[in-house]
Amino acid sequence: LCGIKINTGQPENRLDEDHTAKLADLHERLAVLGKQCDDFVKKLQQVSQKLSETKPDNDDAKKELQTKREACFTSLRTCKNVSQMAAKLKQTPPNFMADASAVNLSWKGAGPGAGGKRV
Repeated sequence: LCGIKINTGQPENRLDEDHTAKLADLHERLAVLGKQCDDFVKKLQQVSQKLSETKPDNDDAKKELQTKREACFTSLRTCKNVSQMAAKLKQTPPNFMADASAVNLSWKGAGPGAGGKRV
């Protein structure tokens, strides 16, 4: 058995290594992600405003407009969620989704959090 390494699939314990470069890279990537999401949210809000001002001519145009509004709303909600998560993870120390101070994301209900009773 001496000299044989068994691959368990578990990550190695690398607590003694210096991870400051990786952390700085992660924070930089999260900052870029947050900025791009915020810019895209602004564009989506402009598109949503234009869609709300548009008056459909017939039933087909009305259905198409409703579909575009729903897609725009879903994209807007998703980008806001990603932006909020990136901002929380960028903090030092990061706030995680199970913390009491975590933001309430759109797909999470206002009910009990992790470990709560399921309905």
